Amino acid sequence: MALDMDALGSSLFCWEIGGYIATAIVVIGVIGESVVEFTDWIKSPQTLSRVGIASALILVIGLAGEILTQVKVNSISGRMIAFLNSEAANAIKAAGILGVTMDNLEAFTKQKTGEIGLAIADLNAATVRAQTKLAEIEDRNLSPEQIREIADELNSFAGARVLVGSYKGDNEAARIGEKIVAALTAAHIQVLNALGFGEPDPKGGGLSFGIHISGLSSDEALTTALKRSLGAPNRLGVDPDVRPTLIPVDGISVHIMVAIKPPAAR
Repeated sequence: MALDMDALGSSLFCWEIGGYIATAIVVIGVIGESVVEFTDWIKSPQTLSRVGIASALILVIGLAGEILTQVKVNSISGRMIAFLNSEAANAIKAAGILGVTMDNLEAFTKQKTGEIGLAIADLNAATVRAQTKLAEIEDRNLSPEQIREIADELNSFAGARVLVGSYKGDNEAARIGEKIVAALTAAHIQVLNALGFGEPDPKGGGLSFGIHISGLSSDEALTTALKRSLGAPNRLGVDPDVRPTLIPVDGISVHIMVAIKPPAAR
């Protein structure tokens, strides 16, 4: 119906313009008649007769145009008014179906606003639950851009040696571990890839969660940089405490243990 109103509005505008043109034609005819009747500007009787006839015809055409355009404008305006009245009646009818009257309109609006607010709150809660479930399902990840950023941040430690490990059978940890290896390798750090070879430590409480960095006191600059870079916001959850390395492996004292993915916060 909106398209019908647009079409009617455009048609009404065109006919109104036509009315203005017809009025201008009438004015021209009147001027011609006035020249013939009230002036002696035209000396030739033959020319005077022709101008009089032409002016009369122009006046008739202008008047006919005015009548026609006025009829069309009135018709289109009537159709538009009828349409608007129909829409108003439908709106009143719909309001009646909803139980709305002018007396209870404010209360009805407040009620519906409250219901919408509750629906939005429920939707937000459902979104949070869905995001939590998604976080539980999704792997930890580093994007290619994040890998490049980590490599740039650790590039000053080129030539250092780091062991990256994970537990046997933990495929998710191995996948994110490979991305950590890629970032360190891009920083020209020598990596001993021990992903999938880790065993639970019965003396240390068995399996652990998250990502843990260990090293000697002499490795503090590197372990601090690793913790800061890998654990930066929107990257990976890294244990803030650097653990002491008990047994260096192949002379490597800086270890990154990619343990089990922590449960999502509830």
